[in-house]
Amino acid sequence: MNNNVVYTKDLVYNKKFPTVILVESVQVLDGYRVRVRFNDGVEKDIDLEPVIWGPVFEPMRNDLEFFRQVYVDSISKTLTWPNEVDLDPDSLYYGDQEAPWWTEYKKQEQKKKKARQQRARTARKTTTARRVMVKTQARKKPIAKSRPRKMGLAKKK
Repeated sequence: MNNNVVYTKDLVYNKKFPTVILVESVQVLDGYRVRVRFNDGVEKDIDLEPVIWGPVFEPMRNDLEFFRQVYVDSISKTLTWPNEVDLDPDSLYYGDQEAPWWTEYKKQEQKKKKARQQRARTARKTTTARRVMVKTQARKKPIAKSRPRKMGLAKKK
């Protein structure tokens, strides 16, 4: 059992990473750059040009005025556009790095995988099943010997 995980009636959170990263405000700068303020007080200037690619982001990429309509969604607390496209706050906050909680999760999964493999190996080695030897009774009747086959020539018609 992980001692860092706290279970309450409505919420599960990790003591190591108690703060969920959320966006509080956004301000559009020049081009595809924005200034984002997060709920932990960190403020970052982020260039979103390399991030907004693909068919979903095509309207923002083609129309800079549409890109400037970005706002913070009141429910998800992340950057959102009028066509309901949004960006993950963790990816905005951490950029190209992995989120620390994700790194921790991957380490725990690796440990679980190794433990499962180890259990499987030890289970194969320490099998307690024994082969049961069944004694066969001696045959009462002697085995009839097969007679050698006579090899004859086929008759011609």
